[in-house]
Amino acid sequence: MDRRQFLGAFGATALAAGNIGVAAEATAPAAAAKSVPNTASDDFADLDAVGQAQLFKSGQVSAAELVEASISRIERHNGLFNAVVEPAFNLGRELAKKSKPTDGPFAGVPYLLKCLNSKEGQPATKASRYFRDVVADKSDPVTVDFDKSGAIFIGQSNSPEFGALPSTESSLYGPCNNPWDLGRSSSGSSGGAAAAVAAGLVPLATASDGGGSIRLPASACGLVGLKHSRGREKPKSKDNILTNTGCVSRTVRDTAAVLQMTEQHNNSALPPIGMISGPSSKRLKVALAIKGVRADSKPDAEVEAATLLVARKLESLGHEVSMERFDVNGEEFWHHFLMLWSMLPYSSDQRAQKAQGRPSGEGDFENWSLHLSGLVGTVYDPSVDIDKALAYFQKLERQANAFHSKYDVSLTPVTANVAEKTGSFSPRRADMDALMDAVTYWTGYTPFHNATGLPSISLPLSMSKAGMPIGAMFSAGFGNEATLLHLAYELEEELPWINRRPVYHAFGS
Repeated sequence: MDRRQFLGAFGATALAAGNIGVAAEATAPAAAAKSVPNTASDDFADLDAVGQAQLFKSGQVSAAELVEASISRIERHNGLFNAVVEPAFNLGRELAKKSKPTDGPFAGVPYLLKCLNSKEGQPATKASRYFRDVVADKSDPVTVDFDKSGAIFIGQSNSPEFGALPSTESSLYGPCNNPWDLGRSSSGSSGGAAAAVAAGLVPLATASDGGGSIRLPASACGLVGLKHSRGREKPKSKDNILTNTGCVSRTVRDTAAVLQMTEQHNNSALPPIGMISGPSSKRLKVALAIKGVRADSKPDAEVEAATLLVARKLESLGHEVSMERFDVNGEEFWHHFLMLWSMLPYSSDQRAQKAQGRPSGEGDFENWSLHLSGLVGTVYDPSVDIDKALAYFQKLERQANAFHSKYDVSLTPVTANVAEKTGSFSPRRADMDALMDAVTYWTGYTPFHNATGLPSISLPLSMSKAGMPIGAMFSAGFGNEATLLHLAYELEEELPWINRRPVYHAFGS
C-alpha cells in the first residue's frame, strides 16, 4: 500500500456517512438522572447475546420481548450513563416483528451500533458537531454482518469525535459515564458500547479499535474485547491498516461468535477460524512484560500486581511464563503512529468540506481533533511521511511475528491504571501537548497491535481495591485468534467474572 492508497482509505472512512440529510436529534446527556424502578419482569438482562438468541430459537421468548426489554432498560437507566445517543426504538420494534429464529446466530438479539459505524438511513455523526445532520446512504460491512446475523438494531452508542481519544466525552453528545463509577470515564473510543453492555442495557454492541478502542473500554468497564488480525474482517476500506471492527461483550463465547460472523472467507493469508467454543489442552509459552511502548511507561502498583497475579495463575495452570518484552523504540514508534493517527481528523476535515459545501469553522471540531489535524503540514509531510510510517510498521510486524514464533502469547497490562476520571482526557483541554503526553502514556500498550496487525484481547480478570475493573491483555502472532480465544475460555472458567455487577446496572431490575 502506498501513500495515495492510504489517503484514499482515510477519505473513505471519513465520508462513509454518505448523503447530507436531517438526522434525528440526539438524546441529551443526563448524568444526574436517577434510574426508574422496574415494575415488569425482565430476566433477559442476565443473559449474554448467545443466551438470548438461544431463548428465541427455542421458542421460549419472542424477539419483540427481547427488544422491548432492552428498550425499557435504556429508557430507565441510560440517563445515568449517556451510553445510547441515537435511539432507534421504533425501527427496532418493527424489525423485531419480522424476526425469525432461523435468521442467523444472533436472531432476535438487540444490539447497538457504535456511532462511528454507519447504517443506511440512520444518523452518521462520527460524534462530531460538523456531521450532526448527516445521514448514512449505505451501511458499513460490520452493520451488514450484524443485520444478516439476525441481530436487531435499536440505536447507536456514544463515542469521542472520530474515535480519536481514549475517553468518550464529545461536545456533541457529552460524557459517557462508567457503570462502576459514574465519575470515571468508560474510556474510548467504544465507550458507549462498553458502558451499555457492562450495565446490562443491551447484550451486545459493535466496537472498533484503531489504537485500543475495543480493548481500552473493555478493560475500563470489565468486559471482553478482541482486536483481531489485520484483514480478518470484511474491510470497510481495503487499505485501512489500523482499525478493526468487532464487539465488546460480557462473555468469551459472544466475542467468538461475532468473530465467526464477521470474518471473511476469501483471504488466503487468514484461513477462517470458525467458532471457537472452549479451552484447549495445549499449554502455552507466555512472554510477560510490564512496561509499555514508551521508555518511561510503567503501570501503577495495583495494575502491576494484578498482571503478575494473572501470570502466576497461568503458571499454576501449567503454562510456561517468562519475563520477556518485545524491544521497540518508543519514540520512533509514536512518531510514526501519530503520523497515521493525525490523518483521520485531517482527511475528515478536507473531504467533509467538499461534501458539506462549506469550509469548517470555529466550533465545528474539538480542540483535540484540530491539534491532531494540525500536525499534518507542520510536523508531518504526508507526501513522504506516510510511506515512512507504513514501511516502519511492516518491519515491526515481521519482527513481532518472529517474537511470537518463540512465544505463543504475550501478557501485558491494558492501561497504566484503572479508568481515569471524566475530564482527564477532555478534548477541550487548553494544553494539547500535555494531553498528548497523558494519552500516549495511559494507552502505552494497545496501539502496538494496531500498527503490527497482530491480534490482541483484553480480559476482565482483576479488580482494584476501589472496585474498578483491571483488564489483562493477551496477544498472539498474526492469525492466531484461536489461541487467544482458547486461553480466554480457560481463564473465564478459572477466574470467572460473569457474576460481577457494576455499582450501577440494569441486571435483574
